[in-house]
Amino acid sequence: MKKKHSVVSIVIFSIILYWMLLPLLLVIISFRIDILLGLSWNFNPLRITIGSVLIILSVYLALWAANAVYFFGKGLPVFFQPPKYLIRSGPYSFVRNPLYIAFFFYLLCLGLILSPSMTYIVNPLFALFLIPYTIREEKILTEKFGSKYTDYRSVVPAIFPFKKRIKNAPYMVSPLIILLYLIVSTVLRKLFGLKLKGKLKRDVGPYIILSNHRSYLDPLFIVGAICMPVRFITTGKMFESFLLEKFFLSLSCIPLKRSSGVRSIIRTKEALGNGDIVGIFPEASRTWDGNLISFDRRVVKFIKSLGYPIVFLRIDGGYNVLPRWSKVFHRANVTVKVTGEIEDPGELSEAELQSIMEECLSNSKRSEARWGSFNKYIERLLWTCPECGNLHTIKRVGRRGFYCIHCKSRWFIDPLMKIVPILYEKMKKNILKNGINLPLKIKDGLTLYKNNLQIREKYIPLKDITFLAIDGVNYIQIGTKGKTSIGIKTYDALKLKTCIEILRGVRENLDRDPFWF
Repeated sequence: MKKKHSVVSIVIFSIILYWMLLPLLLVIISFRIDILLGLSWNFNPLRITIGSVLIILSVYLALWAANAVYFFGKGLPVFFQPPKYLIRSGPYSFVRNPLYIAFFFYLLCLGLILSPSMTYIVNPLFALFLIPYTIREEKILTEKFGSKYTDYRSVVPAIFPFKKRIKNAPYMVSPLIILLYLIVSTVLRKLFGLKLKGKLKRDVGPYIILSNHRSYLDPLFIVGAICMPVRFITTGKMFESFLLEKFFLSLSCIPLKRSSGVRSIIRTKEALGNGDIVGIFPEASRTWDGNLISFDRRVVKFIKSLGYPIVFLRIDGGYNVLPRWSKVFHRANVTVKVTGEIEDPGELSEAELQSIMEECLSNSKRSEARWGSFNKYIERLLWTCPECGNLHTIKRVGRRGFYCIHCKSRWFIDPLMKIVPILYEKMKKNILKNGINLPLKIKDGLTLYKNNLQIREKYIPLKDITFLAIDGVNYIQIGTKGKTSIGIKTYDALKLKTCIEILRGVRENLDRDPFWF
C-alpha cells in the first residue's frame, strides 16, 4: 500500500513541477522579455487553435510515453526513479526521447498562444539545454543496459521518426485504454474488493498467464489485480461486430476462431516473441456451475508448444459475480491468487503439465453473493428437474427459490451458490441414466432425433458432427465434416449441446467447450 501511495505522490509531484510550475516560470520570463523588446501577439484564432490542438497531442504523447515507462520499464519518468528495464514499446519504438519531444512541443505551443518571446527565444534556449542533458542520459543508459541499448539506438532515432519503427517490441495500448484500465481497476477494487494474493516474480513479459474462467469479467479481474497489460486470447465471435472488433483490438486481444485456430497460434507466438504477456483460459470457455472444466489435450499441447514461462492465477469468487447461465450481476469479493509458476513447460510431458494445471486452477473458492436475483435464468442451466427428470418444469419463486411443478421439489440458492453445482451434476447423472425423450424439440425449426438434427428443411446426421461450441450463452456452433460450421441462436444452447453429446455416446466431460468428437 505504501508503494502505491509513493507512486501516486511521485506522479502528482512530477506533474506539478514539470508540467505546471516550470512552464509557468518560463511563461513569466517570456512576458518580461516581451515587455523589454516590445513584442506581442496579435489576436489570431487560427494560431490559438493550432497551439491548443498541439498541446493536447503533446500531453497525449507524454501520457503514452509515461505509461510505457511504468508498465514496461517498471519505473517512473523522473530522474530519481528511473526504469529498471529497457523500453522499446509504444512511442519508444519510434523515437528514443518521446517525453522530451512532448515537453518541447508543449512549451512551444504555449508560446504560440501566449508569448512570441517564448516561441522564438526561450524555447530554443531550453532546447539547447536539453541536448547535453540527453547526451549524458544516453551514456548512462549505455552503461546500464550495454549492447541492448546500443542495438536499440542503432535502429531507433533520437528525435525524428524517419526510420522504420522497431518491430519486435511488446504491444503497447493507447493512453486512453490505459486510462480505462485504471478506472475499471479502481471500480473493481471498490465494488468487488479485488485484490492480488501472492507475489508475481516477473515484472515484465514474455510469459503466459493461465487462469480459471468464471465470468465475462475475468480478464478485467486479472488486469486490475496485477496492474499490467495482458493480451488475452478471445473467441472470434467477439470480433464479428465492427464496433466490438475495434474495441477488442484496441485492448490488444488475440482473436480465436473455434473451428480453426492456426492464425491465433501464429499471433500468440508473435506476441510472446515480442515480449508480451499473453492470457489464456485453458478451459476454453466459462464454466456453467463454477467447477473447473476438464482441459482438452489440444489446449495442453498448444500451451506446451509455446515454450514460455507460465504463471498460474486462480480467480476466487468470480463465479458468484456473474454465473454463465445468468444475466444478473451480483456483488461478491474477488481475489486473484498466484498459485504456481513453471519456468520451462517444454521440460514436462503433456500429462505432467495437465496435472499441474489442474492442481493450480482447481478448488476455486466462493464468496457470498449480494445484490440482485439469484435464481433468474436458472432454468437455462437446470433444463430438466434434478429429482424427477421432467423437461422444463422448473419455476422460480422470489429472488432465490425455485421448484419443480411436477414433483413439487423445492430449492433455495444460498449466498455461496453451493447448491448450483450439486443440482447440475445430479441433473446430468439422471439424463445419462434415464436417457433423452426423443424427438426433442428445441425451438421451431430445430428438432433433435436419435440419429439426426433437423434445422428447418435440412437434416444433419449426428455422426457427421465434428465439434460443438457455445459462444456466450445462447449461440451454438456446430461443426460438420468438410470443415463447415453452422451457427444457431437458441435459449437452450446448453441443452442442445448436452443432448447431442449424449446421443453420440459421450459419458464424460460433457461441459468441455468446445467439444471435439
